[in-house]
Amino acid sequence: MDKDPNALCGSTIDQKYLINRVLGAGAMGIVYEALHLELDEPVALKILHPMLVDDAVAAERFRREARAVAKLRSEHICRVMDVGGFPSGAPYIVMEYLEGRDLAQCMDKGRRFTPEQSMHYVLQACEALMEAHAIGIVHRDLKPQNLFLTRRRDGTEIVKVLDFGIAKATSLNGVELTTTGEVMGTPHFMSPEQILGSERMDARTDIWSVGAVLFNLLTGTTPFEATTFLELRGKISSTPHRRARACNPAVPDFAERIVDRCLEKDPAGRYASIADLIADVQRALAAREAHADSKPTPAATKRVAVAAVAGVLVLGALVWVAGRSSATRSPSPDEVSSTAIPLPASSFSSSPPPVDAMPVQMPAFIAPTAASTPQATESTSKATRAPGTSVTKPLKAPKIVPGDDTPDLRH
Repeated sequence: MDKDPNALCGSTIDQKYLINRVLGAGAMGIVYEALHLELDEPVALKILHPMLVDDAVAAERFRREARAVAKLRSEHICRVMDVGGFPSGAPYIVMEYLEGRDLAQCMDKGRRFTPEQSMHYVLQACEALMEAHAIGIVHRDLKPQNLFLTRRRDGTEIVKVLDFGIAKATSLNGVELTTTGEVMGTPHFMSPEQILGSERMDARTDIWSVGAVLFNLLTGTTPFEATTFLELRGKISSTPHRRARACNPAVPDFAERIVDRCLEKDPAGRYASIADLIADVQRALAAREAHADSKPTPAATKRVAVAAVAGVLVLGALVWVAGRSSATRSPSPDEVSSTAIPLPASSFSSSPPPVDAMPVQMPAFIAPTAASTPQATESTSKATRAPGTSVTKPLKAPKIVPGDDTPDLRH
């Protein structure tokens, strides 16, 4: 088998798969885009890395894990469709072909996901892990590069877990290597027991990795930073991790609490199972969404403010119209008759003045006019009264004679 990955492009494997191009390469194998000739459908074909072809243990692990993953039915696992081998004995795996990007590619140039996005992506990965753990499969290489973001047929986002259970290399306790042996970024997502090479790893090592991935999605960085692998191994195994909120103050408390529990050094301090982790994430998301629903949206707040201003304007207009109507309305007869006529305070002394000393003042609004004089009244009545009727002459105003208490009622 040629060690140049591009050498296989254009060739056909088992008369079923036409290899088109290289999609990527990792520690355990090389992934190609291929065409299923019978179905005329694109597939992803993963071949054991040429460097490991002569490693019988690696080849057997590759086949065994492929058969195990083929039994998983979760929609969050990259589905295995077929397995086979070259005449040389090198195995290959045929998987569903996915269009999209892994989460590491989505976070290039320092991009971070929102807390809600981060929690939803991790929750989907946990659902895949729960099914795998149930049949005894531990992933051991969970990282953003192995979480692939694609879309369902209805357009909704979905996370698929790649390299499930087959990414544990035989060199450097699973540390991902290039062809030159250079240490890559994968160790940042390894649990303390894994990076120290412990043989007693269980499903809780994946829980630690989930915490490291969640930290990365929330902050855009990793829980530990180091310039060499040995320095990083020392920090992961014995130094407290960085606080998520110290790297990104926008990280909510509930997310940091979940991260902290996942990243406990002692496996006994972590979530006991991936199911417990899922339950905690779901509770946190439900509380977060309930809080968001109870808060008024900016649009709703704006509508309330506009309605309040409109109400004030309408009320002001009504008050103005009512005041203007009151100012221009003529008084009714009842209001006129009940109106008191004030007298000047200087008109009174300590004792009431005699009647003959009180000046008679007629209100302006009942002052006699020319039309109300006896002559005018009588002439008007003669012109307008009906035949056979009489006219009652109006009484003259009393004549007050000084010194006489009896008013002169003579006409």
